Amino acid sequence: MGLAAVALPILIHLFTRARAKPIPFSSLRFLKQLRNQKIRRIKIRQILLLLLRTLAVLFLVLGFARPTCRTQSGSGARSRTSAVLLLDNSASMALEEQGESLFAAAREAGARIIELMQPGDELYLCTTTDTLEGTERRAFHDFQAFRRRLEATPLSFRATDISAGMRFAQNLLQSAHNVNKELYLLSDMQATGFAADSLPAREFNPRQYAVPLLASHPANLAVTGVRLRSAILERGKTVEVEVTLANSGQEPGRTKLVQLFIHGQRVAQRMVSLERGTTAQELFRFIVDRDGWIEGYVQLEDDALMEDNLRYFTFYVPERLNVGVIGERTAGSELLQLALQSSADSSAFLRLFTAVPERSSGLAIDSLQLLLLHDVSRLPDAVVERIGAWHSRGGGIILVLGRRTDIGWYNARLAPVLGLSPVLAAFGEGGHFSLGRVDGTHPVFSGIFEGAEIQFARPQFNFACRVASAPDQHALLSFSTGDPYLYEVRRDEGALLVFTSSFEPEVSDMAYRTIFAPLLHRSISYLAAHGQNRGVELSAGEVLRYRLAGQELQKQLEIHRPDGGVDLVHPGITASGAWIDHAATGIPGLYSLRADGKRLAVWAVNIPARELDLRRAERELVEDSHHLHWVDDPARIDQFIREERIGREYWRELLLAGLLLLLLEMALYREKGELPSEEESQEMRRGS
Repeated sequence: MGLAAVALPILIHLFTRARAKPIPFSSLRFLKQLRNQKIRRIKIRQILLLLLRTLAVLFLVLGFARPTCRTQSGSGARSRTSAVLLLDNSASMALEEQGESLFAAAREAGARIIELMQPGDELYLCTTTDTLEGTERRAFHDFQAFRRRLEATPLSFRATDISAGMRFAQNLLQSAHNVNKELYLLSDMQATGFAADSLPAREFNPRQYAVPLLASHPANLAVTGVRLRSAILERGKTVEVEVTLANSGQEPGRTKLVQLFIHGQRVAQRMVSLERGTTAQELFRFIVDRDGWIEGYVQLEDDALMEDNLRYFTFYVPERLNVGVIGERTAGSELLQLALQSSADSSAFLRLFTAVPERSSGLAIDSLQLLLLHDVSRLPDAVVERIGAWHSRGGGIILVLGRRTDIGWYNARLAPVLGLSPVLAAFGEGGHFSLGRVDGTHPVFSGIFEGAEIQFARPQFNFACRVASAPDQHALLSFSTGDPYLYEVRRDEGALLVFTSSFEPEVSDMAYRTIFAPLLHRSISYLAAHGQNRGVELSAGEVLRYRLAGQELQKQLEIHRPDGGVDLVHPGITASGAWIDHAATGIPGLYSLRADGKRLAVWAVNIPARELDLRRAERELVEDSHHLHWVDDPARIDQFIREERIGREYWRELLLAGLLLLLLEMALYREKGELPSEEESQEMRRGS
């Protein structure tokens, strides 16, 4: 009905046309020729005025009618909806801008989505850091309860996995029964949160929206790593710690203070400066004044993201080492034991447990920190299996090959269990050769050689085993022939040092050289430090694991958390022994396992390093790989959802266009000098 008003300007124009009567007069032919051009312009102007008035009325009528253009995915405003709010609650969402964190902004956007829900709709809440909680599988029909659940969701220090969260949310929507199925990702769109490959296509197509909470990323420095550089740890000696810093912000970080604390006491500090997008390593040195577990952390001064300014670390300085020695009672084994107990300090530090190969089954291997096999011919199969299992849990091994070694047995049984290269052949019988190249940079030689000077009396040999080369072998000492005399094989599960010639006097004079005792002591300390400090740094959410000794099973076992809480734990019995598995590691800090109050182990739990990379994912890649529609303005998410569900209304644009046309008509109508005179009007009427 409103469109009928469009005809009013036309009717007014038609009915107001005046019909002039012809009056005889003298010829005006020349006068008419002068006015024809101006009259034509006036007629065109009147047609434009008519057109503007008609269009103005048309746009105003359409604006009040509120026309809507439906989207391709819209299914109507009255259809019931099942929606999942996928909330990014990772540590990077704590980034603050203008006094508000991104996490708070995500909650506000979620609250606006809740306000659009109607009776019959259902909501699910998922997070990008953990989709295992039972509440995340629950559908909320009480939107006030859902709002309280959203407000109560805390930040998590686990790594964000947006791709896994989307798969979980899609599974929830697939089982929902409502017609509308919607997924809203509220995130800072951290690039490391998205999997490299795209999400697989599904049989159904829920509407998936990315609601980006983005900050300008001001200057932000982070402690992304702490690494123990010292391979040998002893009380009263200097320890080196390497700290990795990164600037993930958009501005340079100038003269920022970084401090190193040990047991709550500051032991070192320095000022650092980093350009944006760069990383740097800073080396800190301090003296260890105690043995046992050493607890520390590195702290940066405050900036835009507080959570990445603190990183914990821990390491173990052994008070005493239990060392097992398996070998025949020969002159070489006696010289070996004499070298290990060559000082009062070493006799207090090392506890030797010896056994001959035939009786090695009685050796308590599980209670050892290090095992030394000297010129062993053969071992029982059961002992070999026990050694292999113990080594896989971090036990260090020093293996000395010699004339008594059964090469066939070694290649068939011991080498495969320990992952070592086979022995190819023996060489040197009947001749003499000495040492050649020395890798003086290896930690084993730290404290033996001063500076770059590597000078010592070279021992002589007349027998050695030639082993096959392998990529994981690192030669510390080599013969003049180029074959390794002492080489290292180091893996995550354990480390080994292999001597390819024994300490028997008839084989070499190594045991009589000044380098012999220091080399053995440093080798033992090196392997012990690797074994004791393996797996002591974890990321939030990872499982603490510890293998209990037999005497610890009857004690009260507790995990002491960094927030001061205590969890009672119970061991699980497996074929490989009794283990403690503790998964409640969501808070960064230091966790300790205690048996009747005595500390057995300490772990440093930190925010995953990849979570500290604040780079954003590229919009085009996210939209293509994860089938997400980008919401340009999260503050207007409610309007965006209405348009997606119902369609876009254009009444504002139409009303504005109508008003603009009316203003243009008024300006054109009142334009100076364009209104015709009475005579011109009569002339136009006669001509029409």
